[in-house]
Amino acid sequence: MVGEDLDKWMPLVNSGGVRQTPWSEGQNVRHLEPLGFIKFDILGLTTLRMIEGAIRHVLKRHHNNPDPSFKDVKAYYDEFLHPDKIDLHDPAVYGNVFHKGKWAGIFQFTEKGAQKFCKRAKPKSIIDISAITSIYRPGPLSANVDQTYVQAKNNPKDISYLHDIVKDVTKETYGYLIFQEQIALLAHRLGDNISLDEGNTLRKLLTKKGTGDHETKKLKIYNKFVKGCLDKGLSQENADELWQTFEYFSGTALISPTLSATVFLAISVPIFLITIPLSGWQRFSTRNQRSEKSVLSILLSQWDSKSEA
Repeated sequence: MVGEDLDKWMPLVNSGGVRQTPWSEGQNVRHLEPLGFIKFDILGLTTLRMIEGAIRHVLKRHHNNPDPSFKDVKAYYDEFLHPDKIDLHDPAVYGNVFHKGKWAGIFQFTEKGAQKFCKRAKPKSIIDISAITSIYRPGPLSANVDQTYVQAKNNPKDISYLHDIVKDVTKETYGYLIFQEQIALLAHRLGDNISLDEGNTLRKLLTKKGTGDHETKKLKIYNKFVKGCLDKGLSQENADELWQTFEYFSGTALISPTLSATVFLAISVPIFLITIPLSGWQRFSTRNQRSEKSVLSILLSQWDSKSEA
C-alpha cells in the first residue's frame, strides 16, 4: 500500500475519471506480486452501512446519544458485535435464519438457489456456511457437489477417506476442500518432505494460472507428493485422485480469512437482531440500492419478537 505519489511506483491511467494501474493480479496474469506489491480487494458493502446506521439509531434511542460519532459507533460495535464478543455458535442464529429461511439483509444469500441449498444443508457453524458459500458456484453446482455435500453432512459416518491424514484435514468440512489452506496442508503432510512453504506455493500455482514456469514448479511438487503418498500406503491411483481433487477445488476454494470474513458478515445482521431489542429498529430505515422497499421493514416482518430466537 502506498500513501502518496503512487505514480512514482507504478504506471497509472485515467479510466472514466478513475485513476487505475494497467498492471493486473488475477487468475491469468500476475504483475503486482513479482514486483513486490500486494493486491487487496476492499469491498464497500451495503450491509456494513446498514449495520452502522442501525447502531447509530440504537445509540440515539436507547443510549441518550442524540448525535453519535463514528467513534461512538465503533465503541458499541467493539463491545457488543465484535467477533471476539459474540457467540458464533448460537443455535438461535442458525435455526431462525439459515434453517427457517429468513434471508432479508443476509450477505451472500440473496439468490434463491443459495437459499434453497442452505436450507437443505442446515448449517450449524461458520465452517458450514463457508462450505455452502464455496460450493455455490457454477463449477461445483454443475458437478452436483451441493447434493453430495448435503448427503455427506447428513451421514458423516458414510464418508470414505483415502487416508487418516485426509480425514484429519477435511473432517470439519465433510471431506471437501473448502479452504485453500487445506490443499497446502494435505500436500505438506502427505508429500515427501514437502514443506509448508512449498505447500503454499502449490496453492498459489493451482489458483493462479499463467505464471511463467509454474508447470515446471507444479510438476516438481507433484512428484514429491506422489512419492510421499506411496510411502504412506496409498496407491498411484489414490495419489492422482487426490491431486485431481486439488486442481478441481482450487478453482472454488478460498483463503480462510477471506471466506470467514464474508461469512461473518452474513451472520452479523441476525446476531444484531437477537442482541438488541427490536424496538431499537422501529424508526430506523435503510434502503436497498436495487429496490425502494425498506430492508428494515422486511427484517421486522421476519423477526416478530426476540422470544422467537
